[in-house]
Amino acid sequence: MQHQLQQQLDWISAAIIGASATVVGHLFDVPPSVLWIAFIGAIAGVAASETTALKAVLFIVIVTPATGWLLPFFMHYMPPAALKGMAFVLSFVLVAYWPLVRQQIPRLVVAVFDRATSIIRGPQP
Repeated sequence: MQHQLQQQLDWISAAIIGASATVVGHLFDVPPSVLWIAFIGAIAGVAASETTALKAVLFIVIVTPATGWLLPFFMHYMPPAALKGMAFVLSFVLVAYWPLVRQQIPRLVVAVFDRATSIIRGPQP
């Protein structure tokens, strides 16, 4: 009985997380179906990594909306690809390879700010 209740609570929490991710997706102009795929990618990333239950929930809660926020930026600079496939891959990589991603965040932030500065300054003579 206890195991069945825990399993039902897990499914309910997954549905709540997915629904909240869909709401966030509307805020970022990403279709809800794409966010569901990002949610599934985050779950697959958790399954592929060794993590605690609390970290797994935090990864899913944070990475799913973050994927919805990052996806338009990735799609702008990348060749046309399937939006849902890119959502799955992006969320999977962010979760499954988090230690490597975390090491590269400072370089990514510097590159983003350098790019923004060059766009603001415009072409230099």
